[in-house]
Amino acid sequence: MKTRRTLVAAVAALTAAALLGGCGDGDVRETVGSTGTKGASSINIGPDQHRVRGKKVASIAAKVPAAIRARGTLRIGGSADASPPLGFYATDDKTRIGSEIDLATLVADTLGLKVDFQAVSWENLFVGLDSSKFDGVFSNVTVTEERKQKYDFATYRLVDCAVAGQYDTLSAISSTRYLR
Repeated sequence: MKTRRTLVAAVAALTAAALLGGCGDGDVRETVGSTGTKGASSINIGPDQHRVRGKKVASIAAKVPAAIRARGTLRIGGSADASPPLGFYATDDKTRIGSEIDLATLVADTLGLKVDFQAVSWENLFVGLDSSKFDGVFSNVTVTEERKQKYDFATYRLVDCAVAGQYDTLSAISSTRYLR
């Protein structure tokens, strides 16, 4: 468990560094839109786009558990049905792209490993972690007290959860019981 916590701590530090380090290289280009308006933008969602890459940091890579280092890959689970910009398939319907894939790649690069990104259904992210099929998960997983009892988290974005309903069907809220 200690080696897993060390790896999670390294992933957390790398995630923070990746987020602070920059947000891209200009894949959003100025183009002429369909209406002929200059200044419209186009986003490259092809498989051949310039991918964000990191450099190995020996002092951090030295903390990778021996079994993972020997394997040479960081096995990352991600949601197959994630939405842009988090994780989705490029125009070739084979290549995974998105911010979660980029972050996983940056972490693996910094650890001196190749990333093996495996897209699975959301519930199988946890099965994969529990069975050690994955070394970690980059996906839309909300941190809860129950999950914190079982998994370590390195959050990299703010998630606000809410419930929505039609205004005219709401009568009154008489308790905070359902607002937690």
